[in-house]
Amino acid sequence: MRLILLPLLFLARLSTAASPVTVEFNPPPPFGYGVGSLIRHQAEIFVASPRWLDTAQLPTLGPVNDWLEIRAFKHEAHPENGGIRHHIQIDYQIFPSLAQATILEIPPLSLTALAPDGTQQAFALPAWSFTATPLIPPQWSDAQVKIRPLWRPKEIDLTLHWHRLIEISMALLLTALALFWRRGYFRQRKLPFARSLPVIRHAAERGEAEAALRAFHQALNETAGQALFAPQLADFLNRRPEFLPIQQDLQKFFSQSQHFFYNPQPTAPQWLAKLERLCRACARAERRCRK
Repeated sequence: MRLILLPLLFLARLSTAASPVTVEFNPPPPFGYGVGSLIRHQAEIFVASPRWLDTAQLPTLGPVNDWLEIRAFKHEAHPENGGIRHHIQIDYQIFPSLAQATILEIPPLSLTALAPDGTQQAFALPAWSFTATPLIPPQWSDAQVKIRPLWRPKEIDLTLHWHRLIEISMALLLTALALFWRRGYFRQRKLPFARSLPVIRHAAERGEAEAALRAFHQALNETAGQALFAPQLADFLNRRPEFLPIQQDLQKFFSQSQHFFYNPQPTAPQWLAKLERLCRACARAERRCRK
């Protein structure tokens, strides 16, 4: 009759004036187990000060009897309200030899609380009974037992899905390429003199000497990596020997530029056409630098 009751919640309070101990035992339902089943027991034990739990009596992993084994054990202790609260968790595994449904019992777990004066307070987690059933119905003979082969999942043809994945991937790739192209990531960035050449040509056609000179200065500064002035030309040519064949033309450019910008009454220089040809020569020199 006790096996059809509600799950056991055993609360044993052992308290004396000398050594109060409280045990709260929380076992699982006492049914539904078979050979190899795991059964977890949990208990809360409170030992009031100045006594303490004798942890040497706590269980260890290994067999308990011929059909019962402790597979895992966990113990935690925390101070609480003038004592120590212990949380105990025991995982049992059962291996009984059964011909029919049988009532089995996990034996009690005896524990002790020790006192400073050497006295002891014995208590225990109670014995616990449960029902275990055999794996094979008792009315079956060995010849009736058939071991089914391992189940293999049905193979699914993924060809269509792979084709769709490839199509979607190609569409995304083409979209990304188009976006990058539109933003100019794949366009080769022109070199400084190549960019300045059309500016200088148009400025020369309109007679805008200042715009042409500033464009050439900007190209020189970008190529040198700094603001380049006439005194620094020799160092620039040492670092960029590709420009040595037009050294004299560059020197003339700095002279004409200085005359144009610092003349109190500047007039458009007569050699704007030559400046376009000089820019073309510099563009060829900068391409040689990239090779």
